[in-house]
Amino acid sequence: MHFLMAQDLVSEREAELRRDVRARRACLTGTRRRLGWTLVEVGLRLAIEPEGHTENVGARDFRV
Repeated sequence: MHFLMAQDLVSEREAELRRDVRARRACLTGTRRRLGWTLVEVGLRLAIEPEGHTENVGARDFRV
């Protein structure tokens, strides 16, 4: 009886850990996607800016 209760607790904990891992992956994927788009936007701005005017390109995106 105690073994079955312990096994049930272990199964519940494993399920919780799997849910947490999935949630973290989704969060990291969203963060990577946002970072990727920020890099694309800054790259595009750099590509269209005339030379000599690139010192402030993307500065608003990186203020803390």
